[in-house]
Amino acid sequence: MTTFNAFYRREQQISSVRVVRNSNLTATYNNGASNNGVGATLTVAATSLTVDGVVMVAEDRILIMAQTNGFENGIYRVSSIAATVVLTRAVDFQEFDQMKPGYFIPVAAGTEFHGAVFGIVEPQVGVVGTDTITFINTAASPDTVTLINAGLRIYNPAGTFLNTIVPTSA
Repeated sequence: MTTFNAFYRREQQISSVRVVRNSNLTATYNNGASNNGVGATLTVAATSLTVDGVVMVAEDRILIMAQTNGFENGIYRVSSIAATVVLTRAVDFQEFDQMKPGYFIPVAAGTEFHGAVFGIVEPQVGVVGTDTITFINTAASPDTVTLINAGLRIYNPAGTFLNTIVPTSA
């Protein structure tokens, strides 16, 4: 089981992506002109790209989360579609301080992941292009929930308090 632990704050949300790719994308990775992640690209030997049932167009944002080389994971935008498809690391996801555990990425479209929210989990990326970037679907059902504090307070949508579940209750 993977644990995702963060308090939601607005500044922790990264701009949404259109789709999520949750399997390895066969592509050539380049870590940018200065080899530091800025301007990093994935080049796909194809004239089109479909991700999660959606045909990609120029400027679409894609969360790539399951590359064989985990340092290639991240948010990319479709920068060109011609003899090859070139994905460029998004400007808000090029440097290690933009990849903090607890940051959230909402997903707008796709057959499987539309409406999902993914989160970055530990360990913190130290070197872009070397360190693995790990994401988890925060909406996926956990195996278990462990309460380690005074309990979980439950409210209805109107904000009326309903009940408290404490660590000692079933």
